[in-house]
Amino acid sequence: MKMCLGNTVVCLLVLLFVPGGMVYLGTNGEAIYPWITNQVTSTATVGKIVSSDYGAVSHEGGALLSVPMRNTYRIKIRYTYLLNKKQYTGTRYSAESDEFASLEKAESIARSYSPGTDAKVWYNPHFPDFAVLHPHVGVRRLVIHLVWLGIAFGLSFLAVRYCINVHKEGQNGNKQ
Repeated sequence: MKMCLGNTVVCLLVLLFVPGGMVYLGTNGEAIYPWITNQVTSTATVGKIVSSDYGAVSHEGGALLSVPMRNTYRIKIRYTYLLNKKQYTGTRYSAESDEFASLEKAESIARSYSPGTDAKVWYNPHFPDFAVLHPHVGVRRLVIHLVWLGIAFGLSFLAVRYCINVHKEGQNGNKQ
């Protein structure tokens, strides 16, 4: 009986941590932010652009894969918005990413948000400090989330099958 109980505890731990860990890894440690923001960003308000800029970000290549260094360009937009007489400050352009491979794209977006102008700010009514200027998620990010979620569910399914087999073996061993 002790063997069966120990295996059951291990199986429960696997079932609890595998899916969550896979989703966390699949979103580069931002597991909750994109999901919350993307699920409930149907509410918009008018905000004010405080500053808008862009800059290069260097990414080191991986030594193991011999990936060369590459630059991306990060948009740095700061805006304020008022909800229920409380002022919030946001810095996210998109729920997907604030970095772009193209200098022209980053420059174009930064120029389209001039300081002092009004802008539509999309926010989560349950977490009003989570806001973006561009609420849409690209297909690439969506596919990545779905792949990681599929892997998590697949591993969970295998863990459940393993737990059922261990439990059956434990019961058969107790009968003999």
